[in-house]
Amino acid sequence: MDWFVLFGAQQLAGFAFGAVLENLGKILGDLSKEAGQDIVKDFFRDLIKNSIGRFQKDALAIAMGKAMAQFLYLVQQELEAAGIKKVDLQAYTPALQQFICYSEVKAWLAKAFEPGCQALDGDSLRMIWCDMRLLELPEEFSWLKIGRVYLNRVEDIIG
Repeated sequence: MDWFVLFGAQQLAGFAFGAVLENLGKILGDLSKEAGQDIVKDFFRDLIKNSIGRFQKDALAIAMGKAMAQFLYLVQQELEAAGIKKVDLQAYTPALQQFICYSEVKAWLAKAFEPGCQALDGDSLRMIWCDMRLLELPEEFSWLKIGRVYLNRVEDIIG
């Protein structure tokens, strides 16, 4: 199964962080294997027990992948808006790979799937990025903007 295609990343014009999603797709490649199941369970944690638990494993993996693709695309757009050129975006790939695999970030990303979620705290992502000592972000970069738009994108994914 081509998870990159299922995530919808091929529809994101000029998507720079495909390698991050490809790595995720390799882990999810076979949901019958423990690693694939674990990453979906880890992403959704308690939500699997609640309302989102009605989805099949593949549907959860696709929703998670689409959400991560949207998140990475929003990060890319914010970097570009802050003056980072497309050719320089790849420097952020290793940092983003680490970042989206961090448990607190996955919990933040999954929070948007909670029924009634009205807002996501972008400041917590800023602190996590800084605490992880990842590649410095431009001063104009806004996790707050990403949180607002990401929540809307997840609502579209859930439909």
